[in-house]
Amino acid sequence: MNYRRVALPLLAATLFASSDPIGQLAKRPGYEGPCYSFVGEAYAGIPETLKGSRAAMNRENYMANRDGLSRISNDAVVKRMVNNSYLVKLSDCTTYDYDGKKEYSYTRPWTRVFVERLSDQFYRRFGRRLKITSAVRPISYQNALRKRNGNASKRSTHPTGATIDITYKGLNKKQKQWMRNTLSSCEWRGDIQATEESSQSCFHFFVGRNYRPHDPRAHPPVKHAPAKKHGKR
Repeated sequence: MNYRRVALPLLAATLFASSDPIGQLAKRPGYEGPCYSFVGEAYAGIPETLKGSRAAMNRENYMANRDGLSRISNDAVVKRMVNNSYLVKLSDCTTYDYDGKKEYSYTRPWTRVFVERLSDQFYRRFGRRLKITSAVRPISYQNALRKRNGNASKRSTHPTGATIDITYKGLNKKQKQWMRNTLSSCEWRGDIQATEESSQSCFHFFVGRNYRPHDPRAHPPVKHAPAKKHGKR
């Protein structure tokens, strides 16, 4: 019997049955992310789906095109989209910090919702904030970045505004594995396309337009308080 073929559909069915697109299971005491042990495969390390590949990049762009997302060309378009609420600001809060370029601290509304839910759950579990290092990047900036960073791709989905990078520097083994398993689960649901980038030490993921959070009345998010001011980073 091919247990892997049985495991994946069962996992996907479990995740689709959840009312929380990030996974209600992640909030249960002692839960460390989706477990494959019911078929004798306790999962540790990087899931195959999070390993970067040409196929993963193709999938990101397919999802962006499917969602009708344009690639933002320059800073002027970023400002116009912010003014029209097509992009929303990522502000430091209780559960995450934004540590990227200030002028690009914006993302699509549904992407921010996903990040807030993800960081809320991570904060509930580990009592620490996640750190976002990159959000929207207009094509003009992406092209400039490619000249000094060989990992910056011409086909990046950052210019759509729906893609986020969260660094895993400073996370311990348990925290990093929780992130891997949670993002992998969301990818199986079709909410996101994610990659663990070893060269940049970050989790990179595109969030689809159809992402919707669960009913907040069932599990209210962590209340956001004004962030403590940090020194220069």
